[in-house]
Amino acid sequence: LVLVLRTVQIVQRFPKLGKIVFGLVGTIKSIGNVVLLLLLVMYFFAIAGVQAFHQNDPFHFGNLQRAMLTLFQLATLDSWGDA
Repeated sequence: LVLVLRTVQIVQRFPKLGKIVFGLVGTIKSIGNVVLLLLLVMYFFAIAGVQAFHQNDPFHFGNLQRAMLTLFQLATLDSWGDA
């Protein structure tokens, strides 16, 4: 609660910062839609990956959860070549 009050005080002290904060808060719904769309696309590709590669690469595409993790690692470039 104290952190929220401090944030409000800072926004009141700097009006241009308030415009930026309100702009960011206003885009939360759009960002949520983009994240949902990305998860849906990754889900479809994970299903396709499990169907296509579960025999050849069961470690990465053995089940849907592991395939989603593999696709997330590929999308974020998070040590996808190490395993």
